[in-house]
Amino acid sequence: CLQWLVEHGADTTTPASNGYTPEQLVWVNNRNHAVEQEWLEAAMKGELTEKKSVLAQEYKLKRWRPEGLDPQAESWLDKNKDRQLWYRYKTGDFQMPYDLPTLQESVAKMDLPRSTIPWPPSKGKPPLPVALLFPGQGSQYVGMLKDCMNLPAVQKMLVTAEKILGWSVKDLMLNGPKEKLNETRYCQPAMFIACMAALELMKETKRELVDRAQAVAGLSLGEYAAVCAAGVLEFEDCLNLVNLRAE
Repeated sequence: CLQWLVEHGADTTTPASNGYTPEQLVWVNNRNHAVEQEWLEAAMKGELTEKKSVLAQEYKLKRWRPEGLDPQAESWLDKNKDRQLWYRYKTGDFQMPYDLPTLQESVAKMDLPRSTIPWPPSKGKPPLPVALLFPGQGSQYVGMLKDCMNLPAVQKMLVTAEKILGWSVKDLMLNGPKEKLNETRYCQPAMFIACMAALELMKETKRELVDRAQAVAGLSLGEYAAVCAAGVLEFEDCLNLVNLRAE
């Protein structure tokens, strides 16, 4: 094997790129049956960098190969050099005797239907519980209803609110003016409705969070929204209380 490497121009006087010298590979490495192949691969790739003893390699080859195997090894190397270079490093002129389809081509040819078997439940940690916290007066801003005003439940709330309050919450929240929206008389009913509208939006977009809610709370005015969200009081009753509070 060593002679074959020399004849084919491989550098046989330096160790592998892992830093071990040939002597170390012979006397220390407990995988001597694999050392020769590893060193051969490194030599063929040109990764041997430091000058070391050829005698150690000769000793290793003689020690771990039966006598009379050299001609067979040389013949195999001559026949399979290109194939080994292609198989291990994807280089060289070797070509497979048949076409190998890509992964995508193989999957397309199978034409298998999608599995209808459901995934088993996750064995990981269960999701954390959720608490809903509603803000109070001071969080208001003009336009705060625009992301959810088209939801049927929100439209129904706005119609009910206008009947109870006697003025259009929708117009004030969407168009202002800001000074009027900041007045307690108008701000608190608007904020209560905004909280309930946000809850309806969560039911549409993040239903799993609403279903996992185990607690509701609110800051000052937000306590009314929490009571309503918990189902303790109906929307109309809460809005009447908020309206009295605002006055």
